[in-house]
Amino acid sequence: MFSSIKLNYTLVQKKGQNYSGLVVACHLQAKVKDQPKTYDWMAKVPLDDPTKFNWLRITQREEKELGFYQDVIPALKDFITQKGSAIQLSFCPFVYGEFNKDIPKEKVVQSSMIIMEHLSPLGFMEPVNKKSGLDLDHAKLAIKSLGEFHAASHAFYNAKYGDLENILEKDHIQTNDFIPEIIAHFNDKQTNRIYQTLTYVGVNGHKYVESYKQFAKDVVNPLKLRDQLSNPKVCEFNVLCHGDPWFNNMLFKYDGQKPIVVCLLDSSPTID
Repeated sequence: MFSSIKLNYTLVQKKGQNYSGLVVACHLQAKVKDQPKTYDWMAKVPLDDPTKFNWLRITQREEKELGFYQDVIPALKDFITQKGSAIQLSFCPFVYGEFNKDIPKEKVVQSSMIIMEHLSPLGFMEPVNKKSGLDLDHAKLAIKSLGEFHAASHAFYNAKYGDLENILEKDHIQTNDFIPEIIAHFNDKQTNRIYQTLTYVGVNGHKYVESYKQFAKDVVNPLKLRDQLSNPKVCEFNVLCHGDPWFNNMLFKYDGQKPIVVCLLDSSPTID
């Protein structure tokens, strides 16, 4: 028996800090089987912006993120335990999630929700001196955590399927490669930005634009080359990646001024 007593919530991100979602801190006081309980959670929902709806659906961002926390992470943890490994995956503890596929774009804010543990009461905080970037101690923790995740994912999928061939066609989180559907749109915008930037390079800026166009035509188009290098091929699965591992998606525990534990947030799972 669960009954809510009091719920307080606070928007923890300013407008524009997150491209696709809103993050809300929730403090819940409740009774569970007549016993008082306190819960501190972070809830993530899509922005209340119908113009982002098609992007969310094409990229399947909501399904992938929810599937990552709800299915992939538990499977990886079970695999690590079975193998007797000391690896500790450093992702934020998952509480609850839902995805509503058949919802109109006008109600995009209601299309999905992911609830995680609020890490601040557990002793985690943003990197000290974040504006200066991560120093060596922070970077070593982050790289070790990401490396262990990469290694675990490689071993898990290899054991699950017997080999890594055609894994993109076998596993749900890998199967829907959205890049070809949206990359042309983003490339057109980025090309125009490049042209615009080059025109600002002194009085001869227009000449740099023409040189860039000629280079892209006769030698290599930098954007197409980038796409070729970043777009995975069916038989070349290597590891699962976090997808967005910059310091805004990391929290740390400290012993004095020294970081001792990292927790990774806001994963946008990709493959490499």
